Amino acid sequence: MADVPQLVKIGISLKMLPNNTAVFFKSDGARFGQTRTIKLLTGSKYKLEVVVKPGAVQATSMSIGGVTFPLEQQSKDPQSVVYTGLYDTEGVAHTKSGERQPVQINIQVNPTDIFFKGGLGLKATYWTYF
Repeated sequence: MADVPQLVKIGISLKMLPNNTAVFFKSDGARFGQTRTIKLLTGSKYKLEVVVKPGAVQATSMSIGGVTFPLEQQSKDPQSVVYTGLYDTEGVAHTKSGERQPVQINIQVNPTDIFFKGGLGLKATYWTYF
């Protein structure tokens, strides 16, 4: 257990494929309990880059809204490790106009006895699929 870090930081970025285009968010004020909504297209593929600090933590897979996919290691050093994954929104239901959908994000890590206090700290926890 001495090798288990006390604090783990995770950064996640999204790009829409095939052209690596930016993923946008919408400012909602406080209407839905969060101030931002990430906007994603259904039937699309997204490349995710996951950065985990420190580099002693190994991520193996990720799940977004129940869709699980593997994470592939791109680089690693003692300070951080970078993974990429492919999230496919094929079959994800459209979000009705004026509504927001909270989406759960899970990351499988080793060692498995790491506890993430307060979740992943994402600023936008509501997503809209259109």
